Order: sequence, then C-alpha cells, then structure tokens
Amino acid sequence: MLKIEPNIFITIKNKLLEQGFLKNNPHILVGFSGGPDSMFLALFLVWLKDQNLITLNAAHFDHGWRAESASEATFCKNFCRTNGIPFFLGESKDFIDSIKANGSKEELGRLMRREFFIKIKNDIGANFVALAHHSQDQE
Repeated sequence: MLKIEPNIFITIKNKLLEQGFLKNNPHILVGFSGGPDSMFLALFLVWLKDQNLITLNAAHFDHGWRAESASEATFCKNFCRTNGIPFFLGESKDFIDSIKANGSKEELGRLMRREFFIKIKNDIGANFVALAHHSQDQE
C-alpha cells in the first residue's frame, strides 16, 4: 500500500470544508480505475469516510478492450472490499448498444463510462461523482 503523508490530506480536507463540500455528510461516488490518480483520490476519500465526513461508494468501468482489464477490475473490487466501500462494476457490453459516438474508440469509452457513472449516482442517490484527472487527461 502507498504511504501518503497525511498533511496533504489535511490540506485538501480543509479546502473542502472551507468551500462547503463536506456539509451534511455528502454521499460520494468515486470513479475508480485503480491507476495512480484514482488510487490517490480513493485513499483520500477512504480517509474522509473513516472520519465519518462522507458516505462513499466506488464504481469501476471495465471496457474489456485490454487483456489486463479484468485483473484491474478485480484489484478495484478487492481494494473496496478491504476498505468497506460498496463497489459497482460496469462493463461495455451493457452500454455499447445505447451509446452513439461519432468519434474515436476513446470517445465511445468515455461516453459509456459517463453513462454508467450517472446511472449508479442516480441509483444510489449520491451527491457527487469524484473523478481523478491529471494535466494530460483529455475530456
């Protein structure tokens, strides 16, 4: 497991408190790929959950386009089980027919993943969907 200096968590938590995002124990759905960005976000959100500041669920979307995608989904599921987070798994086969994309395979993937996150958010009554992105991510 990653060792993260808790001061960064405290700094982020204080900013969220200042901006009112942690009022009334918000229900957050984290989009969790298992990559470094979403892992950091998930660890931070688990930390907030463990302080009873949020209610947390996680969602992972498996496009099934790479050989390792099933093992990534298993990793995410196991992380969530270990940390007491309800986990939802979506697969492209469940969304491929309902999404029309005019662009690349990547665009199709983003649209399916977005539809999945919105569906789960609505199904569980979450207030927010939290996604981790870095400067090289594209919308």
